[in-house]
Amino acid sequence: MESICCEKRKVLLHIPAICAVYFLMHAFGETALQLPFSLYRAGIPGLMLYLCLELMNVWAAVFFYSRYILKKSVSQIGLGKPFIDLRWTLGAVIFICLENGFYLIFTKGELQIWNLGVREQLHLLFSNIFIQGLRTAVMDGMLFRALTPSVFLKSFGRKGTAVISSLLYAAVTLAAEAGSFWNAGRFFLQLCALFLKGMALLLVTFATGSVWPSVMLDTVYLAFGGDAHILHIDTEQTFPSVFAYTLENDSWILAGLPETFSLNTALPAVAGFGVIILAAFRHIKTQEKEKREQNKHAYWETCFRQPEHLPGYRIAARIRQKLLPDDLTGNVLEHLLSGIAAGLYLMALLNFGGRNLLQQYFFTYGTKEAEIINELKTYARVNHITADHADALLSWKEQKGIRELLIARDGFLIFNAAYPGKMLPGRSKMPASIWRPWYYVVFSDGGADVYISTGFDEKYYRMLSAFSALAGFAACLGVVTSGMHRQLLEKDQMEKELRMAQEKLVLGMSHDLRTPMTGLLTYMEVIKKQEPQGSSVREYVDKAYDKIVQMKDLSDQMFEYFLIDSQKGVSLEQPEEISSVLGDYLSELCALLDCEGFCVSMQMPEWKPVLIQVNTDYLGRIFNNIFSNLEKYADREQEVVIWIVYERDRAGIVIQNGMAQSGPFAEGTGIGVKNICLMMEQMGGAAQAGMRKKEYRITLYFPIYEAVLYRRNGKDGNPQRD
Repeated sequence: MESICCEKRKVLLHIPAICAVYFLMHAFGETALQLPFSLYRAGIPGLMLYLCLELMNVWAAVFFYSRYILKKSVSQIGLGKPFIDLRWTLGAVIFICLENGFYLIFTKGELQIWNLGVREQLHLLFSNIFIQGLRTAVMDGMLFRALTPSVFLKSFGRKGTAVISSLLYAAVTLAAEAGSFWNAGRFFLQLCALFLKGMALLLVTFATGSVWPSVMLDTVYLAFGGDAHILHIDTEQTFPSVFAYTLENDSWILAGLPETFSLNTALPAVAGFGVIILAAFRHIKTQEKEKREQNKHAYWETCFRQPEHLPGYRIAARIRQKLLPDDLTGNVLEHLLSGIAAGLYLMALLNFGGRNLLQQYFFTYGTKEAEIINELKTYARVNHITADHADALLSWKEQKGIRELLIARDGFLIFNAAYPGKMLPGRSKMPASIWRPWYYVVFSDGGADVYISTGFDEKYYRMLSAFSALAGFAACLGVVTSGMHRQLLEKDQMEKELRMAQEKLVLGMSHDLRTPMTGLLTYMEVIKKQEPQGSSVREYVDKAYDKIVQMKDLSDQMFEYFLIDSQKGVSLEQPEEISSVLGDYLSELCALLDCEGFCVSMQMPEWKPVLIQVNTDYLGRIFNNIFSNLEKYADREQEVVIWIVYERDRAGIVIQNGMAQSGPFAEGTGIGVKNICLMMEQMGGAAQAGMRKKEYRITLYFPIYEAVLYRRNGKDGNPQRD
């Protein structure tokens, strides 16, 4: 229970991050519109370019956030099929027709047709459908109905996710209207209306399994609803539209809350979104009944995990395979390119969006430039200064400590304080101010646009640029390291799985081979007893018997090796003196070797009182393997020499013997020695084996737990630590 609460608290940390992404995206979009000042005025081509920039902006934000923060692909957050749902598209058209028809038929008002040309009408139509409609719907849909639900769905379920996402959408959308916070009742009504709209669109997303049907519904509503440039319904007409219906009744139930420029709070819109909620909820219930055996929550998460069905996926996959092959170099290059792209995007988003937010802050709360503009107005009126009076303007500029002063009229500069001479009219276009506004000042020869800069805000912009660069570099480094770390984890996981599969296979095969080998060995022993010594058949029987014994030993050793390797964290006995631990095993080894006809030489010095820790099961297996190797490979004509060695932090047993020149086991596989080394490693020790001048030597090193030198006290005889 505690872990679930902790997980939910971690998930809630995404809320401020998503809000920051939302505001930065909008600020970035406004900056992108300001960079080429004539973009919006360039007609439909300019609007298309602006729309593409905005859609690329929101796609990049959602892509990087989902991939490198949520660790999900865009196909896993609802950005897949279906792209268009005919049922909900038809429902959106009916909704708009009913809403507009309600105003035109049941409310009193005046319908007017603006005197606009065909070009202006096409411009308004394109702007309303794609800029005010599609652009806004895609940005809100991808952020609040795709990215946000994928964050909360696992921890809060579908119901909790719907409430949190809709409430977040309403709060963030309403936060842009600062005037709403001055009246609690108005704020609450707007919040409820936007919450209702967000809930309706999110339920459509849940019902269809994709965000795009809800985007289509929102696009139709924004483009053709009562706030559109095509048919604008309001009590006041503040901008031109193709059709305008001016209401006589200014009740908020019909016209929406005053000064909101939105009919979301009006009764027709609220009723329409309520009907959409009921329809979507019914559709979800119907799907659950039809697929009762399949959990809808899992369905919504998994129905987009097949990106190969998306259009163009195979072509994109082939291109990616050509540019970034599936090897180490390709993976490193992919992570590097992804990191650079993420870093550059974050740097641009923070820099451009932050500058726009700073600009809005300075413009809203007043700056030193705004005060100086008022002084310029007074100075021009009192002294009858014209807009191109260079001497008077330069003198005033030096007096006020202004860094930059530009004056433009009809889109062309007529004065530039940095230009040494008189500017020719109509030769230099008015530059678009990216971060500071132009002010309108009336001179003696007429009004003009003035741009001034004292440079007081440059330090903030420099700080923002430095912060953006550091954040971009950190994002690039984080993406690269995260990608490499994830790749290493996947590689380690794959290696572990392969190793486990290998161990399971070998253990199973070794175990299955032991039973028939034992039976076959029994049959060969019976045949050996039936065949007399010296016969030709007995010779082949003996060779076959030796081979079977060799195969059985090899199978047993393989089984033991993989069984030991699969055991992690072997338990050790309590520390004991080395003489107590190894004495019995060495005595038993010498006795067994003596019975087999070996001559054993024990060159043992005095046992030192050092403590070691062992696992008695492993230690018994080790000495059994050593005896088996000596029995198979050692020369019985040479001595087997055993002695003990002491080092600073470990003690060891050395066993040396001569190698036999021939025999059925003259050439071994070495797996027995590997078993010994593995068991010693798991006990914290080590084993070393090697050949030198036809002499084989193996050394077993045990780490010293505690070295104690005893000296006896003449009075009480108790051992003391030296």
